[in-house]
Amino acid sequence: MICYLKNNTIRDNVRLFNEYNQREVDEAIESAEISKFILEKGEGYKWGEKGNGLSGDEKQRISIARFLLRKTPEKCTEWDRIIK
Repeated sequence: MICYLKNNTIRDNVRLFNEYNQREVDEAIESAEISKFILEKGEGYKWGEKGNGLSGDEKQRISIARFLLRKTPEKCTEWDRIIK
């Protein structure tokens, strides 16, 4: 899986610089299990272009949070099937 990342905060990369309700972003981050990473690194942590400072798992979790943020019925159904 390729995760395109900018040298910016995790929240900005999850939102892909689109406008979303803060609660929706928080829920996606929590569901993708990257809130602990944000707490460890700090809210303003920037990792370098292409996510050079992130592990493969952390990059995948950012992709999952993006996926969850764009709630389309078919995507949510697919996600439910994957996590069961």
